[in-house]
Amino acid sequence: MISCLKRVVFSCVPACVAALAVACSGSVASTYTPYPTYTPQPTYTPVPTYTPYPAPVVTLRIVDDFFQEADIVVVRGTTVTWANEGEAPHTSSSARDSREQWDTGYLMPGQKASHTFNQPGMFFYYCRVHEYMTATIRVLE
Repeated sequence: MISCLKRVVFSCVPACVAALAVACSGSVASTYTPYPTYTPQPTYTPVPTYTPYPAPVVTLRIVDDFFQEADIVVVRGTTVTWANEGEAPHTSSSARDSREQWDTGYLMPGQKASHTFNQPGMFFYYCRVHEYMTATIRVLE
């Protein structure tokens, strides 16, 4: 009887192992759907406010009988300052037919005067004391 029982137990073991292998195979695991993982939402980042740069300032030197930089290019909104570093009085005066008019008046040695260019274009200017002193300022948009 014991030998009969041993045969039954040992004959069942391979069948149980086979059933267990089928139950634990990948085909069962592939049907399992886990809960989705939590994905945090991005946090709101405010857009920085626009802070305009200040308009550029250009200083042109007047030395004796000439403008130090005779022809310059600037952007609209630029303030140009003329500084008389010579020994004689000078002016910076726009051409009579210029769309943008300015006149610094007489600048004595050491004095300065400024003008802000608000229109694009090419502007010719001269010194009223020394009319041969001429220069141009090109203003870009």
